[in-house]
Order: sequence, then C-alpha cells, then structure tokens
Amino acid sequence: MAKKPAATKKPSVPDGKTLTELAHTALLEVAPPADIGTPHGVESADDVYAVRFDSEMSGYPGWQWLVTMSDGDGGQWGVLEIHLVPGPDALVSPDWVPWSERLEEYQRSEAERIQAEADAQALKDEEADDGADDDADDDPDLDDDLDDDDLDGVDIDQLDLDPSGLEIPDEPNDVFDHVIDEDDDDVIDKD
Repeated sequence: MAKKPAATKKPSVPDGKTLTELAHTALLEVAPPADIGTPHGVESADDVYAVRFDSEMSGYPGWQWLVTMSDGDGGQWGVLEIHLVPGPDALVSPDWVPWSERLEEYQRSEAERIQAEADAQALKDEEADDGADDDADDDPDLDDDLDDDDLDGVDIDQLDLDPSGLEIPDEPNDVFDHVIDEDDDDVIDKD
C-alpha cells in the first residue's frame, strides 16, 4: 500500500488575548504606555490579524493604533505594521480639492459678489435718480433763464454800474479809463 503524504497541519492561531498582548508589546516599542488606550478586539483577513487600540496621544482625539500581525509560513508570529489611523469619531482634515477647482470656485464667488454689488449700486442709483426727478419737478428751472451776460443769475447790464467811483486818481492805466458803450461801440476816453 502506498503511503499517504502527511498532511501539513496549519499552525494554530493564538487566541484573541494572546494576539492583543503581542500587539501591545509591539506597540510599546514605538509609543509610550500613556499613549496606548483600550484594545478593541482582533480582526482577521487572509491570515493577517489586526488589533486596534485607542490612541491617547494629545492632538489625536478619536484616532486608533492599528497593529497588523501574521504567522508567516513557519508559524512564527510577527508584527507586519503599526499605524495610527482615524477612528469613526476622529478629527480629520477635509478631503483634498485640487487648486484648479478651488480657484474656479473662488473666481465664481468673486464674480457673483461683484455682480451683486453692481446690481445694488444700480438699484441705489435708480432710486436716487427717481427721487431727484421728483424734486427737480417741484423747483423752477433756473438754468433756462440765464443769458450769457448773466453772472450768478444777475444781468450785469441791469446793475448800471458807474465806474467813475472806482477810478484811481492819477493812474494812467486804470481799468476804467477805457469803457465801451455797448450802444455806440465807441471807446470813451475819460482823460
């Protein structure tokens, strides 16, 4: 009779308590005991086992230590990796948004803000114009009554200004030495 090959027996997996102790011992090599909190049991997938511990590190509320282990091919248990990972209640940064998308959003919001300001100013100007039209209708239009000879609404010809009182005696080039009479267009020389 042919001898059957001996079945290779898979090494047994230590219980959860032993795996947790092994993970805790490995974690003490990278973190002080004060930073290691309560364990959360053992998870397994494809002959890799993971143990989670609460992180008590300041600045990492809700984070957890994750220690992954395996027995390898020879049955010797070893630690694969140690991670600090966010837990369900961890404070984490928001998802990364590419600069082009952030810039596009900023430009869109700036354009909306500028348009809103322009609309508000246009509405304000329109209301001011409407109010100015109402006030202007109540006042007489003084601009229509002014001539070229008017100064501040007063016709200079109507003042009948006698320049003789403004003459400076013995002044040969007095401003009023030559007065033009508008009716005759003659220069009157007072000397």
